[in-house]
Amino acid sequence: GGNANGDGGGIFIGGEILPAGGLTPGSGNVRISSNLIQGNSTGSGLGGGIRLMNVNGRDIADSPADPSGWNEIRIFNNMIVNNLAAYSGGGIALQDSVRVKIVNNTVAWNDSPATSVNAMAGGFNPSTPQPAGIVSSANSPALSAAIGAGTGPEFSDFSNPVLVNTIIYSNRSFYYDPAFNDGWG
Repeated sequence: GGNANGDGGGIFIGGEILPAGGLTPGSGNVRISSNLIQGNSTGSGLGGGIRLMNVNGRDIADSPADPSGWNEIRIFNNMIVNNLAAYSGGGIALQDSVRVKIVNNTVAWNDSPATSVNAMAGGFNPSTPQPAGIVSSANSPALSAAIGAGTGPEFSDFSNPVLVNTIIYSNRSFYYDPAFNDGWG
């Protein structure tokens, strides 16, 4: 499989995208269990295997002090292998996803070549290498404001998944450098 232009080559879970400053209704609770997520790619985005984006929003604003009422993603007993994300997170990429449990998974041999325009400085400049296995991005300003200052992994400024018995192995990060072109063409 593959997503030529966006995020989530294998599985994409996300809430509605709203204008800056708005809070999404989120994705609801989702469980990804006992799958082989293999050989997927994104043409320009994040999360070759799995992309979580805008999972949380209004659920947090409605219950800021009680994470048990927030949307939760459970990724249990999966093989997430041999996926590619042109930007970052060849295995899994998370943003605005604050209640995530990644348990008993293998995240291995996923690649992030940093060939997306987002990794380039423009023109034919070298790209900036990006992480490949599991990538967590900073929460949007609106979600950070809704979260507040509680304690626990849910109250971080970024998606901070609970990782238990998960193998993260041999994920590879590459970059493009035009200085290595041999002059052909």
